[in-house]
Amino acid sequence: MPDATEIAKAKSFFPKMPSEVFDRWIIPGIEYYGWQFTSASQSVEATEWKGFFGPQPLNFWANARWERVSMPASKHTFHPETQARIIAIIGTAQGVQTVMANLTNSAKRFWAIAAFIQKHGTIPFSRRCYSYEGGLRPR
Repeated sequence: MPDATEIAKAKSFFPKMPSEVFDRWIIPGIEYYGWQFTSASQSVEATEWKGFFGPQPLNFWANARWERVSMPASKHTFHPETQARIIAIIGTAQGVQTVMANLTNSAKRFWAIAAFIQKHGTIPFSRRCYSYEGGLRPR
């Protein structure tokens, strides 16, 4: 588990983000990469965090409005980069270590998530959407 001070610092960047989202999305990244940011206006482009936040700056996520929604998932639901990440993560089920799925115990985490989905019928982490021309918009 990351240092409590580092978690509190990161949490202060996202005052509108529900704790459930922060705990399941941001804390695993802090655990692996640490939290090097000092301002929400910083770019994530040249950092390991680009895989978490995509091309959006931190203040995009800090100002996002969060709400729980349910929708059927299909290949067309996800951005092509997200599809590539999903394929890489699925590879961890066979113990393949990839740049996109490089957290500690990736295979173990994959099977724990699979068991959760089988039991509850939902994904145990937040889905994120952001604006693309003619595409999804954050809610």
